[in-house]
Amino acid sequence: MDKLHIDLGQDSYDILFSQDALNEIPAQLRALGNYKMCCIVSQNNIFKHHGLKLYKALTRAGFKVHVHIIPDGEIAKSTNYCNRLYEFLLAKNYDRHSPLIAFGGGVVGDLTGFVAATYMRGMPYIQVPTTLLSAVDSSVGGKTGINFGGIKNVVGSFYQPKLVFVNTEFLETLAPDEFRSGLGEVIKYAILDGEEFFNDLYDTVNLINPKYDKLPSIIKKCCAIKAKIVEADEKETGGSRMLLNLGHTMGHAVEVLGKFKHGEAVSIGIAYEAKLAQKLGYLSEYDTDRIIEIIKKSGLPWQIPSHLDNEDLFKLIEKDKKQSGGNMNWVLPHKIGDVRIHSIPLNKRSII
Repeated sequence: MDKLHIDLGQDSYDILFSQDALNEIPAQLRALGNYKMCCIVSQNNIFKHHGLKLYKALTRAGFKVHVHIIPDGEIAKSTNYCNRLYEFLLAKNYDRHSPLIAFGGGVVGDLTGFVAATYMRGMPYIQVPTTLLSAVDSSVGGKTGINFGGIKNVVGSFYQPKLVFVNTEFLETLAPDEFRSGLGEVIKYAILDGEEFFNDLYDTVNLINPKYDKLPSIIKKCCAIKAKIVEADEKETGGSRMLLNLGHTMGHAVEVLGKFKHGEAVSIGIAYEAKLAQKLGYLSEYDTDRIIEIIKKSGLPWQIPSHLDNEDLFKLIEKDKKQSGGNMNWVLPHKIGDVRIHSIPLNKRSII
């Protein structure tokens, strides 16, 4: 197994990269504590491919295992399905020492993490991401949450997992558009990191698929970039963690109103923010063109659809959790590897 350590003091944990994750999870879970029972939280679209193998591995290891299936899609990140998971855990007599296993993509991880953070004031959980997007981004860093009032992730908590398991074999069962969606976050990390990673990705992004031989190293690279930022600003109090929101200010609004997948919306948001940075004089035309071109090469969308109304988009943006003190924080690239936070008053929307 390859390993990446996230150093957060008493909340530190490892990301383990393994091609035999399902058989190794029980031993790793046992090493974390004297747990007797655990609950797998998943969705049908992933559980039907790999869930039974995980269930059998855990039961063979002596765990009492329950499975809780949530619906596919963002609908599951709601108070309704959050409450259903609370009720399930109560009915099965789960206490604060019985871990949850988030076995799925970002929706599963966000909901499971939030329930773990709040049920009995905190219970252990591990992340087993099964999409490219969750493997490179949402499973790492401890951001958990649900949607409320039509706003993405507006209810949530910072709560770190005990362990993250990454296995690229899970990605082989993804639909092509679901896999491609994850490239939006990969591109984000390349822009954050600098020229070497960006240029390598620029040359190969159209070749990346679930069996691409360099995919494990790309995933680990993204995790390492995020780990460094999270270690410096775990709960987004110092500002640097906000850099991870590159593409998300506009992206979240586009995702909600345009019914895009998260990574697709992020790619549109990245292109929008690159063009905004150029408009404001921060980013060169050359780098703007390169950012838009890498998105095009990946097969992801880069333009806000014409049928989406600007007023509706900005109404959502004004309610986004990144707003503070009447200002909206935009994450804008100045060049590849140099991304900065700009606080723009909501009443000066005309400059955006």
